Amino acid sequence: MTRAPFDGTALTVRALRTDPVGVVLRADDPLASRTRLRLAELSDRRWFQFPAGH
Repeated sequence: MTRAPFDGTALTVRALRTDPVGVVLRADDPLASRTRLRLAELSDRRWFQFPAGH
């Protein structure tokens, strides 16, 4: 199992499950008033990740 994006060359890929992801934005961010976002709309944003095991 893996997380996208990855090189799928010569692989058959099937999504078994998708999980919603929450986004925290400043109130004055242009995207903050939206109820849904596409991952591509966040591609230029910094992401944080919890340390392994949390």
